[in-house]
Order: sequence, then structure tokens, then C-alpha cells
Amino acid sequence: MTEVTFVRDGNSLVSFSASGHTGYAPEGEDIVCAALSTLLQAAVFSFSIICEPPPEVRMEKGTMFCSILDVHELFTYEVRAEVQAIMRHTLFAVMNVAASHSNYISLKVENWPTWEEAYNSLQFKRLAEELLSFQS
Repeated sequence: MTEVTFVRDGNSLVSFSASGHTGYAPEGEDIVCAALSTLLQAAVFSFSIICEPPPEVRMEKGTMFCSILDVHELFTYEVRAEVQAIMRHTLFAVMNVAASHSNYISLKVENWPTWEEAYNSLQFKRLAEELLSFQS
């Protein structure tokens, strides 16, 4: 099982971490693990482009950690807004994967009673509506 944790500080998401293998399929063939990894690495990649100074990032086989807590106040208002949009989008996407693969993913959102409540909160319903109404 992969354990994913997002940390919320006030109204801001300030970090996420993931560890373990989902066990959905053998390593290298696991689409659930690949989906989680892709979502989290995409957020880290986006932060590496827009954040100065960069967030704290640690990646090793089977684990990932990303935190903006120590540098968040150094960002401009616009960068903070972009970072939070990326964090919320990443959390929303991980919630959707976790909802459909709950036997393989343990998701925790610290400072929210349960991730299900976070998923059902007005903030994420609004985000979902925005994401689903986007037309390319």
C-alpha cells in the first residue's frame, strides 16, 4: 500500500509525501503506483519552474517528499497563488485515484478530519467544477 499525506496549514497546503508500493501489480507494471508517481512528480516539476527559492524536495526509490512550508512566505502573492492551485489540483487528482483504488492507497490530509471530508468540501467541489468545465 502507498501512503500519501498532504499537510494543510491554515488555508494553505504546504507539503505532501508518499511512500511504499501500492501492490496493485508487480513493480514496473503497476498503473496505480505510476499514476500517483506521475501526479506528484508533475507538481514537483511545476514548482521547480515557478518557485524561487525552490521548495524542499526529497526523492528516493519508493518515497517522495515536497514541502514549501519554509519558503512559502518568500514567494510573491502571484507565485503563492500558483503554488496553491498546483497543490489543490494535485490533491484533488490523488483523491480521485485513492477513491477508486482504496485498497492500494492510504491518503491522509493533515488538519482536515478526513480526506473524504476534504474531498466533499465546498473548496474541492468548486475546484472539480472548474476542472471539469475546462475545454481545450
